[in-house]
Amino acid sequence: MTLPMKKGLSSSAAICVLVARAFNRLYSLNLNTCGEMDVAFKGEQRTRSRCGRLDQACAYGTVPVCMHFDGDDISVERLSVKGNFHWVFADLNAQKNTIKILGDLNKCYPFAETEKEKNVHAALGELNQKIIKRAVEYLKNGDVSKLGGLMTEAKNLFDSMVAPACPSELTAPMLHCYLNDQKIKSLTYGGKGVGSKGDGAVQFLAKDPSSQEALCKYLEEKGYFRINLP
Repeated sequence: MTLPMKKGLSSSAAICVLVARAFNRLYSLNLNTCGEMDVAFKGEQRTRSRCGRLDQACAYGTVPVCMHFDGDDISVERLSVKGNFHWVFADLNAQKNTIKILGDLNKCYPFAETEKEKNVHAALGELNQKIIKRAVEYLKNGDVSKLGGLMTEAKNLFDSMVAPACPSELTAPMLHCYLNDQKIKSLTYGGKGVGSKGDGAVQFLAKDPSSQEALCKYLEEKGYFRINLP
């Protein structure tokens, strides 16, 4: 596995999916991909991790998918992507505590009683669904600049409505230092944290191949490391 650990890139889900797939193939269990994902999720839930089901999308590898959740039911839609999107993922070389983040956010459920909890429900519920719908359309249409702008919009929404539920982790000074870097902004259409956010990893959508290369060089000069995803 090439994913760095504890950086918000679903490394634990990748390990669990790997184990589920290995058993599936070794013992001819005849599980489809969704079945492997379900086993991987249940296995991870037996640890201290309180992950959701989205991380197991890594089971599809490089195939872009959109996952729909309705209670315990999951449906997966394979996406057609038009054009090229020049991504850069970087390890911030800092620290984040995913268990703390998920623990604090889970305290807001199942019922929202305070304004802070209501904001978390709205941001991760109805407002998030609207963002995802737009993101799918931008990917299908090849609207690179619009998708980059949407990433920044999603980041701002998260910062204002979700981060207050876990300020010790989600204030994320290192992440925001790079998201607000003017040099980086000149090379990208937008950026955001990954996974449960925090100072783990960052993702950017570069404007073109030359901007992608320049951004990678800039990040490496600053001491942060590009993550080469398959």
